[in-house]
Amino acid sequence: MSRATAPDKEPLGLASEIEDLLERERRALLEARFDVLERLAARKESLLRELAEHRPKAGDLERLQALSRRNEGLFRAALAGIGRARERARAIAGAGEFRTYGRDGRMQSAMPPAVGQPARRA
Repeated sequence: MSRATAPDKEPLGLASEIEDLLERERRALLEARFDVLERLAARKESLLRELAEHRPKAGDLERLQALSRRNEGLFRAALAGIGRARERARAIAGAGEFRTYGRDGRMQSAMPPAVGQPARRA
């Protein structure tokens, strides 16, 4: 018997299992547990493929779609946050030295002179 004709799980059971997985995915996103998200991805793909073979009810699909959209928003927010953190880290690393404006309006280093160099006094 093929998998499509031998339902080892009913669509309702599959929908509940996917719903539970989407809730775990949500928690992992909120807690920035990217290791958990990676483990859940393959299982989610497998469950969704299996659900498609069982012709689920429209109500089940609507509920799962709503949960997926909620998680999609969290994924987008997480990616945006990671992008901002990366940009900030680059800005900090690329800054090199702290610069400020002098009395004459020109940029100047605000760092103290290196050890062994005489300090300039005005």
